[in-house]
Amino acid sequence: MSRQAVASLDGLSSALEAGSICERIYFMLLRIYDSNDQSVYGNKIVELANELMSVTKTYDILFLYLNDSLTKSDYGKAVQVGKLLLQHEAVLHDIASEGSIGRPAFLN
Repeated sequence: MSRQAVASLDGLSSALEAGSICERIYFMLLRIYDSNDQSVYGNKIVELANELMSVTKTYDILFLYLNDSLTKSDYGKAVQVGKLLLQHEAVLHDIASEGSIGRPAFLN
């Protein structure tokens, strides 16, 4: 299956539609995977990661894994981490849209 098909399956049909930082990183990771070369996008991913982490630290561990994958040139794993970034972002949006920020959370 092509990267384009994978991206479409994830609900994102093109990089032009990527509105969030996580979506932009994900598409850059797909391009890195396809080209087997991170030289074009590696620095931009670092810039975007720093921008996102300046707002929230909840992504820190994922960016640690992403950095490790890119350092080892394991681009398949980097794409998997990119998917985790998208999932984490969706969870944060769900929490924010429910208005539960600032409310105490109780586990049953």
